[in-house]
Amino acid sequence: GAFSGMTISLLFMFWLGFGTNLATMRGEIVLPPKPTSIAGCSVNATYQLSHQIDNSNKSSTAASLNTSFTTEEQSDPLALYRLSYMWYSTTGCFIVIIIGMIVSFITGLQDVSELSPLLLSPG
Repeated sequence: GAFSGMTISLLFMFWLGFGTNLATMRGEIVLPPKPTSIAGCSVNATYQLSHQIDNSNKSSTAASLNTSFTTEEQSDPLALYRLSYMWYSTTGCFIVIIIGMIVSFITGLQDVSELSPLLLSPG
């Protein structure tokens, strides 16, 4: 049971990880940018100058790139692909336990009388 649970969990987690990365590369999953602010910071003259240059470049670039593109309608990714990577360990652990228990119940329990005493802890 434990070996089958581990194998199925490993395969499932590989599929989840690769599927999430593939959906991200295809643009099906787009993470919103994090909010940033410089409110309350003292202004640096170098920043003001580079910001003015950047804004003038952006306006000319935006005017030249103002064309209409047709976008393909994208399907929503599988809901599991939106699972945070921080939950991957927990998900894999639960899969091992659940599948291991199911397989153990299907294959039958260990008969304790047939178990070799050398395989048990002396404690």
